[in-house]
Amino acid sequence: MRKFLSNTVAVFLAMILFGSQVLAGSNMSVSSEEEAYVNFDETEITGSFSEITNLVNYVSENDVTYADVENTNSSLLENVSSTSALALSGSSSEGVPFISPFLWGCIFNLAGILIVAITSDMDKDLIMKSVWGCGASTLVWVLWVVFWNAIGYSALY
Repeated sequence: MRKFLSNTVAVFLAMILFGSQVLAGSNMSVSSEEEAYVNFDETEITGSFSEITNLVNYVSENDVTYADVENTNSSLLENVSSTSALALSGSSSEGVPFISPFLWGCIFNLAGILIVAITSDMDKDLIMKSVWGCGASTLVWVLWVVFWNAIGYSALY
């Protein structure tokens, strides 16, 4: 009976919380600054990409690289920066997405080592860093279990 009562109270409180969030969201007013984000001018956005479109067309038609265009036809590159696409280029110094290989191994263990191996094209140095991370997390976990088992058994006896 007590478990049923606590579950019922928990569900009731969750429903109150959800209902209050729904009501709070429906009473929001939109300021003029927020309306500017909603009512954007699509022609302005497409117009801002016209310079990049010209550069992409030139590169695809003439089969040249960005460096070639930079050396020969700098008028296409007046308002275009080569560093703006570095985040999406797929090539980084580490070769592993988001976090370091050590943390991939430490947080995700064997799956992290596999992710590092796949994303770094089997780079042995990066794989070893993730193996060290896996070993460190395993060591911490083993020490934690030994510590709490020692405390648990000492409390019993």
